[in-house]
Amino acid sequence: ESDSESNTSSSSDSDESSSSSSEEEVYHKRPSKSKAKEETTTPETKEGGDESLHSMTDPHKPNAMRVFGRINGHKVLILLDSGATNNFLTEEAARRCKVALRDSKPQTIIVGGGYRLKCLHEGQGMEVVLNKKAFSIDFLVIPLEGVDLVLGMPWFLSWKSINWDVKSFTMTFTPEGEEEPVVIQGLT
Repeated sequence: ESDSESNTSSSSDSDESSSSSSEEEVYHKRPSKSKAKEETTTPETKEGGDESLHSMTDPHKPNAMRVFGRINGHKVLILLDSGATNNFLTEEAARRCKVALRDSKPQTIIVGGGYRLKCLHEGQGMEVVLNKKAFSIDFLVIPLEGVDLVLGMPWFLSWKSINWDVKSFTMTFTPEGEEEPVVIQGLT
């Protein structure tokens, strides 16, 4: 898989949900800059129907576009990922930025390299500021390292237009109903 490609699957684990409704222990690996380690998650219950499956690019890729922003006045590192099926906030950033969360149905997120992460919480209407422009997002919470927030396709689709210069790591987006574009410079 080339650096410009990303894992974009978005489907249900319907095969798994039709199996036994008993609880089972699930293992996954968490990607990090250091050696990835195996970790045990909480048992997952499949009685509530199909489990959602989301995906995102590996946040550690060297050419991934990262920017700084703010959540509740706290500086956060943000990955802009047009291959991500949702917006994702890390558990650590949710705690540090004091973000209101609620329980969600168990969901699986597949990151680059095939790692599976469990999501058990979500949030709505969180304000994020990029280059003095505030916007509101809904998001899923995951145990990811390397970035604080991943802005995926729901964020990209919320703008009237986006111009992404991948060579200069510059993105210009225009909010709906506004004429003045917002320009952000990625970290190099």
